[in-house]
Amino acid sequence: MRDALAPLAARFGWAIDELDIDADAMLEKQWSESVPVLLVGKSELCRHRIDPAVVTAFLSDRGANSR
Repeated sequence: MRDALAPLAARFGWAIDELDIDADAMLEKQWSESVPVLLVGKSELCRHRIDPAVVTAFLSDRGANSR
């Protein structure tokens, strides 16, 4: 997921924060069946694999709204 997300994040100037859920029992309990998962804040954007259209639409919308 990270490799697929990197070009999209770079295109829109967004940073990627990667968390190791194994280091946090609460995160592991919540997300262990969903890894990898892409969250924006507390909202889930993609699960198991990147959907480039969903991510591009989200980042485009966020970019337009931040101007």
